[in-house]
Amino acid sequence: MGRDGFISLILPSLTLGLAISSVYVRLLRSSLLDSFSQEFIRAARARGLSEKRIFLMHAFRHSLPPVITVFGVSLGSLIGGVVVIEVLFAYPGIGKLVVDAIRQRDYPLIQGYILIMAIIIFIVNACVDLSYRYLNPEMKLKEREANR
Repeated sequence: MGRDGFISLILPSLTLGLAISSVYVRLLRSSLLDSFSQEFIRAARARGLSEKRIFLMHAFRHSLPPVITVFGVSLGSLIGGVVVIEVLFAYPGIGKLVVDAIRQRDYPLIQGYILIMAIIIFIVNACVDLSYRYLNPEMKLKEREANR
C-alpha cells in the first residue's frame, strides 16, 4: 500500500497488466499465425532469409497493426483501470485525486481531468493511425497507387 519505492509498484502493475494482456497475446498470436501463411513469408524463406529475420522484419511487423489498434481502443479502459488501482492500493496519483474530487463535488477538477484524458486518448489514437503507414508496407503501396 502507498508509495514505498519500486516494490510498491509491482502488484498494481501486475493487476492492471494481467487484466488486459490476454487480449493482446491472443490477438498477436492469431495475427502471427495468419502472417506465417502469407505468400511474402514463403518468398522470404525461398530467398534464404533466417527464421529470426523473417519473424522480426516480416511476420511480426505485419502482425502489429491489429494489436496497436486494440491498444488505441482499449486505452480508455486502461486509464479507468488506473483510477481503480490507485484507489485500491492507496497510491497517490491523479486517479485518486479525481476520486477525491468526485467525493467533494469539485466539478472544475473533474472536468479538467476528463478534458486531459480525452486529449491523451485522441493523441494516442492519432499516433496509432499514423503508425500504420510505417508498420504495414501494403499501406505504402496503396498510397502510391492512389497518387498515380
